[in-house]
Amino acid sequence: MQTLITNWGFDVDTLSNSMSFEQKLNDYANTLNSDDVFILYYSGHGSFTPDRSGDELDGRDEMIVLSDSDNNLYMIDDKINLLLNQIKARKLIIFDSCNSGTSIKRTIIDKTFDVQVKFISAPKSIRDINKNGESIPNTSISGTYLYYAACRDDEQSLASGNGSLFTNAFVANVNLNQSSSFTHQKIEEILKNRFHPLLSASDEGLKNSTLKTYLKIR
Repeated sequence: MQTLITNWGFDVDTLSNSMSFEQKLNDYANTLNSDDVFILYYSGHGSFTPDRSGDELDGRDEMIVLSDSDNNLYMIDDKINLLLNQIKARKLIIFDSCNSGTSIKRTIIDKTFDVQVKFISAPKSIRDINKNGESIPNTSISGTYLYYAACRDDEQSLASGNGSLFTNAFVANVNLNQSSSFTHQKIEEILKNRFHPLLSASDEGLKNSTLKTYLKIR
């Protein structure tokens, strides 16, 4: 993914210690404007917890699991959206994690790899998820965005020794040349041959744009 995004002409900031995730998003909120393009790619563990605010149809808040290898921090989807909404740039968001549908279960499992599920059980108390038990308001993502999720909310993402299966398929089917001809809708259709990815957008018409035009690649 780093090579792919670099070939698109973007500077890549990689977080091996994802505990700084919130601070990094705040930094981009302070530096980017509406003329910029921002890509967020997350590959890691996902989870869920009972919805305490009543805004989830399935009764669960989806989460990503941030880590410094010693400790885990669970961040719910409302908090992620709150942080992303502060970034004024046009956004491409790709989450390769369990329960990522509004944050993989494959129809065909590749038997040549030993695979593991990218899921970690969440703590029981919401106070373990949000610092000091802070209250997170119901928040939907806003602004101009396209969002690729590796799977639906009730599914799990898989990884092997050769990397995450969804990410590998995405990179194999989306290169610089294809980004000028494949629409987002077409990319989703290709990936659906093996996965249950979800594509959402701030405007349904954006799904018929190409990566090249959406990301303003020259």
